Amino acid sequence: MADPAAEAPRAPSIFGRRLRQARDLRDLSQEALGALAGIDEFSASARISQYETGKHLPHFDIARRLAEALQVPAAFLYATDDETAELLLDWHAAEPSRRQAARALLKRRAAAVAWAEPCPRRARMSRRPGWFVTLALVLLLWSLAGVASFVAHVVAGERMAEAQGAWDLAFHRALPAWFAWDYALATLAALAGAAALLARSRLAFPLYLVSLLAVLLQFGYVFLGTDLLAHKGAAATVPFPAFIAGMGVVQLVVTRLAARRGWVR
Repeated sequence: MADPAAEAPRAPSIFGRRLRQARDLRDLSQEALGALAGIDEFSASARISQYETGKHLPHFDIARRLAEALQVPAAFLYATDDETAELLLDWHAAEPSRRQAARALLKRRAAAVAWAEPCPRRARMSRRPGWFVTLALVLLLWSLAGVASFVAHVVAGERMAEAQGAWDLAFHRALPAWFAWDYALATLAALAGAAALLARSRLAFPLYLVSLLAVLLQFGYVFLGTDLLAHKGAAATVPFPAFIAGMGVVQLVVTRLAARRGWVR
């Protein structure tokens, strides 16, 4: 059976340099270090000298015992650069509370870097299928139609209401001033949301949400704050507003799906 304390005949320089560095830090002689590591006292000095000069490289079990005797982490003896070696010594000497705080800080920094820098996996996930791009274009056209309807309401709303009859003209003139502003918010936010969706921006969701809320406020007032339902009936007035509100929900669902699939960022 092979002796577990036997040395592997290799000659790297890093281990020997780190061993000498740690021994000097502890102010130990080669003989004293060998004795602390459990090496035979008659050969301790010679074997430590062979390790330090690079003539032999100890097996890891002996390296671990040497590290324990020197009160350094075993990884320190294999550190290829001085900065890593110094960090290992500092980490080994730190209190547990300081280590925990340092780990938490590193995790936060790593998370910030992961979001700030492009990730190849995210780049692959962000390739949108053709059907999604087509749907986003349809939503853009829908929002443009909404903006056109708003412009018509502002520019020619009274003339169109007058052509429909006296009651419609009175209804149009009785609309509060904020109604037009809410109409503008509903349509322009939807247009901005559609543009953001095509541009792969996560702003699409809050923009669409604002649009839907404005739509609900607009139709809530029309159906609950006026006598439109009593005068024209639900069959003539409810279907199209319900469709518009439904489209607002569809826009939110599509945007949330895009976020989950990595098609917006």
